[in-house]
This record gives sequence, structure tokens and C-alpha cells, in this order.
Amino acid sequence: MAEVLGPGRRRAFWLLRSIGLVAYLLIAASGNAGIATMLACEALTMVSVLVLWVWAAHRHHPLARPVLVAIVVSIAAAGMKAVNPELLRPVALGPRPRITWRRSPAW
Repeated sequence: MAEVLGPGRRRAFWLLRSIGLVAYLLIAASGNAGIATMLACEALTMVSVLVLWVWAAHRHHPLARPVLVAIVVSIAAAGMKAVNPELLRPVALGPRPRITWRRSPAW
């Protein structure tokens, strides 16, 4: 984040990084903490990072495009894991069948 925000922006870095943590602590204090809550709060942190890189792209930062492409590719890869394998069978992107080798009786 220092790459995007520039030097001397330590407070902004910690503000962005703590969004998810503060949200989780508030929800945990209310007695509703769990895995779903933790994932939602981490999503808040990731959204803040994504917004930061979109802002950097808007300002024509040289690293913004590669970072945003990497984020999109990562999201696409995660989405492919969620797709039903039967949907992918026509394009042969699903899991491959396991090949078993049998020894010949002559061995």
C-alpha cells in the first residue's frame, strides 16, 4: 500500500488494514462471531485493497494494471473451483479420470 499511497502515509495504511479487524471485533463483542463473520470481515479488507488499486489505476499508477489483472485472475480461478464439474465436461476442463495400470500376466 505504501507503493500506492506514497511515503509518510502510515496512518492511511493502518486505517485500511484495520477495517476488517475492527468490524470483526465489533461483531464478536455482540456475541455473533463465527467463520462466516470472519470471512465477511476479511472480504471488507480485500474490498478496501481493491478500491485502493482501482484508485491507483485511475491515477495511472504503473503497477495498478498488473495488480488488478492478478486479482481478477485469482477471482476467476476461485470461481472455477466453485463450478459444477459436469458443466465443464464439454470443454474438458473438469477433473481427469484416474488411469490405473494393470500388469501383464507375463511379468
